[in-house]
Amino acid sequence: MIGVNIGHHDSSICHFLLEKGQLHKLEIILSERVSRHKNVGGFPLAALRYFQRSAPQDWASLKTEDVVQNCFGEHPKVTEEEMKQKLPDYNVLLEGFRLQKATSLYNPQIGFTPHHLSHAFSVFPVMPFERALIVVSDGAGSEQRAFAPTDREWELVKNQKEGREYFSVYSFEQGVISPLEKFFSKERFLTHRLLRYSESFGSHFEYSAKLIFNNWKQAGKVMGLSAYGKPTEISDVLEYLQSLNVDEFKIYKSKLEFDNQPDESLQRSADVAATLQEYFEKSMMARMQELKQRYPQFENVVLVGGCALNGLFNMKLVHSNLFKQVYVPPFPNDEGIALGCAIKLAFERGDLNFKPTSIEEIHPYYGPIQNAVELHEHRVEEVFKEFKVEKSQNIVELAASLIEKNEIVAWMQGRSEVGPRALGHRSILCRPDIPDIKNHLNNFVKYREKFRPYGGSVLKELAPEYFEVDEAFHSPFMTFCAQVRSSYREKLAGVMHVDGTCRLQTLCEKQNPLYYQLIKKCYESYGLGVVLNTSLNLMDQPIVETLEDAKLFFENSKIKYIIIGSYLIRK
Repeated sequence: MIGVNIGHHDSSICHFLLEKGQLHKLEIILSERVSRHKNVGGFPLAALRYFQRSAPQDWASLKTEDVVQNCFGEHPKVTEEEMKQKLPDYNVLLEGFRLQKATSLYNPQIGFTPHHLSHAFSVFPVMPFERALIVVSDGAGSEQRAFAPTDREWELVKNQKEGREYFSVYSFEQGVISPLEKFFSKERFLTHRLLRYSESFGSHFEYSAKLIFNNWKQAGKVMGLSAYGKPTEISDVLEYLQSLNVDEFKIYKSKLEFDNQPDESLQRSADVAATLQEYFEKSMMARMQELKQRYPQFENVVLVGGCALNGLFNMKLVHSNLFKQVYVPPFPNDEGIALGCAIKLAFERGDLNFKPTSIEEIHPYYGPIQNAVELHEHRVEEVFKEFKVEKSQNIVELAASLIEKNEIVAWMQGRSEVGPRALGHRSILCRPDIPDIKNHLNNFVKYREKFRPYGGSVLKELAPEYFEVDEAFHSPFMTFCAQVRSSYREKLAGVMHVDGTCRLQTLCEKQNPLYYQLIKKCYESYGLGVVLNTSLNLMDQPIVETLEDAKLFFENSKIKYIIIGSYLIRK
């Protein structure tokens, strides 16, 4: 089975085999990890080509009826027809690379799954509950006109106004996903700065990201910047956005320009970010309260869509006690869309059985199988021949000793994470108590804007000691921002934002045994069961995928040590 996401951003494919109702060889291939262009959208040509080359037998055995597509906005057939008209070589590429069964232009049996339903089904293989509400909230999904009477959501869609879905609610019961509510909104445009917005929460963050960072795809930065601002209480967010003087927001094209902008300019941006963050938190909480009143039989809730990455709101929802558990899967953003497409097709055919997985065993390591570090360890010495390379019999102890000595260590193991967070397979690690470590990382390692914070990985059993969470709390995929306890604010300064929060990853041993042992060794060495963990990449570049990517990163960063498998490479 294969899912194809022709995304406005984060295009991808997902492939898996089915045997006795179970998934095998599940992998998600993000176009950005292959093309090396961050958040790249469009037809996932690079990802499909990679799959063809790395798994030729699986590609050859794939039947035309085993392919399903999703496309941002329009139906894939409409989008591909437009691409065919606008891109003269589009057909030539599809035919030349023999990709006909992956495209609706050539494959009449290809399936289609709407955007929000794809989000909902992406939870299926990483679901810890037998029943729950699934809430999808993002910038925008499928157009109202993309749905057909044969779609399972048609009764909710047929009388809706023209526009794109932006908020959907589903019930999940023993694997059966049923639509409950759906809302559409039509976008508005401010053409001279290529700005767009609608009623959707996600579009408000995209709008402000375009204003502040000149890139709507960097909406995630807005939450971080909000901690520096003073919010204005608003009741009509569209009126507020329209009231902003767009020309006051200068375009800063580099980290240096952004970091050295006038104080009043930065404050203006931070105030906008704080206003939108506060509006989102209040509005989203009101919606969740209404949902709980309408569907009291559901104890647990699952958040997906781009808005599910808002860790500040997620934590407030936990503290509200509306639901017994609040769960956010490892890839709630569009990186999970191709998976959701394929899962829906498999489940509706009766080829896939559902069984919940303990949250302590769910992991995000579904990157390309052929790029797993263990398959390429024998090449490390050759790829890094310009550097000092040594193989260790106890790489955990060696890594912990370097971290204990205040060294910054790049860490690369196994298959890559899918989702926007580094979670212990493609990470940069160090102690969280190194003085001024955030500024050092932003200025000399990651080359990010100076306001941006870092997250921390903590042993699950120690999380309540350091953070204001209870023993039952889980944040395995860095999607919750918890308050750091006052007694640990100095020691955890490197992973604490100016508002006193930390975007944390709680780690159980079954989720990642090697990474767990590393943090445990650090705890034994210097008394903190927390490491600063950030993604193994430079700003505006995708996370490292291959040995060659790792070498390029190592050459262009000031990090002195990188550990790949059981090898330590030094500058």
